[in-house]
Amino acid sequence: MTPILYESSEVDFKTNGLGKLAEIQNAEITEQRNGILQLTATYPVAGRRYNDISIGRLILAKPSPKDANHAFRITNLQLDISGKNVEIQADSITYDLRNNLIKSVKIKDDNGLMAMNAIKGAMVHQSIFDFYSNIETVSSTELSYVNPLEAIAGTNGSILQYWGGEMLRENRRISMYKRRGDDDVMTFRLGKNISSMTYTIDTANLVTKIYPYVKQTVNEVDKYIEGDSVESPNMNKYFDIYIRPVDVSQDIQIEQDESEDSIKAKINEYAKNWFTKSENTDVDLPEVTIEVDVISLRESADLSDQFKELENIGLTDTVTVFVPEFNVDVTAVVNELHYDPVSEQVISLTIGTARLSYTDYNKSQFEDMQNKITVINEEANYAATKLWDTETELNFSTDGIIATDPNYPQRLVIFNSAGIGVSEDGGKTFGNAITGKGINATAITTGILKAIQIIGVTITGSTITSRDGSTQASITLNNGELTFKNRDGRDVAAIVPTTDGSSGVANGSAILQYPGEIFSINTNDPNAGMSLPLIKVPADSNVNDPYFELPGKLSGGITSRDNTLWISARNQVILSGNGGSSNALNVYGDHVDVLGNFNVYNGSKNAVHPTREGFRATPAYETAESYLGDIGEAITDGDGTIEIKIEDLFGDTINTDYAYQVFLSSYSKSHVWVSERGKTSFVVESDEPNVPFTWELKGKRRGYEGERLVDSGLTYKDAEKMYKEVQASDEDID
Repeated sequence: MTPILYESSEVDFKTNGLGKLAEIQNAEITEQRNGILQLTATYPVAGRRYNDISIGRLILAKPSPKDANHAFRITNLQLDISGKNVEIQADSITYDLRNNLIKSVKIKDDNGLMAMNAIKGAMVHQSIFDFYSNIETVSSTELSYVNPLEAIAGTNGSILQYWGGEMLRENRRISMYKRRGDDDVMTFRLGKNISSMTYTIDTANLVTKIYPYVKQTVNEVDKYIEGDSVESPNMNKYFDIYIRPVDVSQDIQIEQDESEDSIKAKINEYAKNWFTKSENTDVDLPEVTIEVDVISLRESADLSDQFKELENIGLTDTVTVFVPEFNVDVTAVVNELHYDPVSEQVISLTIGTARLSYTDYNKSQFEDMQNKITVINEEANYAATKLWDTETELNFSTDGIIATDPNYPQRLVIFNSAGIGVSEDGGKTFGNAITGKGINATAITTGILKAIQIIGVTITGSTITSRDGSTQASITLNNGELTFKNRDGRDVAAIVPTTDGSSGVANGSAILQYPGEIFSINTNDPNAGMSLPLIKVPADSNVNDPYFELPGKLSGGITSRDNTLWISARNQVILSGNGGSSNALNVYGDHVDVLGNFNVYNGSKNAVHPTREGFRATPAYETAESYLGDIGEAITDGDGTIEIKIEDLFGDTINTDYAYQVFLSSYSKSHVWVSERGKTSFVVESDEPNVPFTWELKGKRRGYEGERLVDSGLTYKDAEKMYKEVQASDEDID
């Protein structure tokens, strides 16, 4: 379909609105599974609807082969480099929900539809959108101060996290379906020889054999009871066996004093179907990600029939993919789809095996938390046992309960309603160790303080030093400065606050490299035990000769090696000398464009050609004024006359309102001359009929007709400064 432009307030889309965007170009709609839905395109500034295109207005377009026409709100407009087209970015109209607010909503033991309705009902402002879900899962959540889209699929506690599902955006409704797409729409085989398809196979999370066990702790001793190993039907399809120990302690019920054989039988009963349990589905299959260039497949005579089903595939549809490396079939889902709404064709798509669902992810996170709580409980029990083993005498008085160690009678601990106090002088004085307000840190005199988070604490008047126990390397924080020593104990760097040298006003901070020391920012490989510098300040850099090296490269590709600076990029390198407001030099993979004037000082402009004696340069021919030339051959007719048309394209480059020059050379003894010069042609006559000749036309370049020996603005002083070759100054020139 042809996309249609509408006013920002349109909600029905039953008319042609402001009009069809027939001249729209490069239109592409991108949608990700439970992610973005966005339209991008370009439109010529000379187009009929250019003046109607503005921020906030809506574009109606078909988003995919299976979905109805969808409205996209224009959010960004920008002229391209040429200035001839405007680049359009428009987001799904459902993104309007980001502008609403849910102050608070509590959902308790409801299915997906009830949860979606609760979110709609909690919005501060009423909305044109209906909310829907067919998910029967029952769950609960609480959310505060989020927008509706976040509540559905964009924050901790969202519908997507606790109920799961796949989102479908429509012009007046947003839905969470248990399954949005169709299952098993096609089957195909991966092949390395298909250039239109790239794929990766990941076996990092593969499991083909498990060893189930339970863990019991008796008298502080851990005991493991192991069941029989369980193998996946796909185990022998891989070059290696992928083993995982599986703790089933929480999955089976163990009675007190139950025999080991009985426990083992329960383990085996539970674990025998482990690979077919829903939470372990496809864990014995590799994860596959496929990038498909559908346009290239469509243009391939050999592959177009094999992959024709991709023409009508939809987001979240599943396909069966045969992985020849392991001789297995895996089920993969369309996670991202790019669609041309004008030609109504799929451009490209990304297919991947389904990842862990939000529900499964949260379950694993909860299990991790439970394991950590178990560890804390074990450590607490250990500490309690140690306290129990300590010899203590207890005395009860009106002051509280006093605990005394018979071996150290001067050390007392008192417990009463005010807290816990500690004495080192046999009870003459007590210091508060724990009160109702917290712990008095002055009473902590030994051991290691392990803290997850310290809140509301100010450390003053202290020097904090972290040392390497085996070398002299250290980091010291003192008086607001952080200093670093290397393994030999030398000061090598510091992070310090800075001030303005003239005013003395604080203006920031700095990382200092000490004289004779290297400072670098490195990328590290812990497995190889090495790191490589990305940015490096050499040891001989100093205030008189400051410099740095760039051994690594920026994402755009700037590197420094062998005293040479390399600038590279995947598509294009742009140089600008006006703060980036426009580009002046564009470097592509096969050519260079100069936008604006191009001056060469103290050199020549050459083309270089291969010859039998090497590569030789031919300098450019130049004149005092800006001329362009064309050359041709012709023959006068039987009357000794011929009209030569100025080629249209060449005529676009010169201005024939100004006098142009024609130079003739006869290829016979006859004479030829120009008898007439017009705007689109010139006439040549000869003193004999049928005279062959050559002609050369030179006309003034359009837009530069008045230029002659233009002043470059460079003075002799500038040239002397630049090249140190010119000794004269401006005063030497009359």
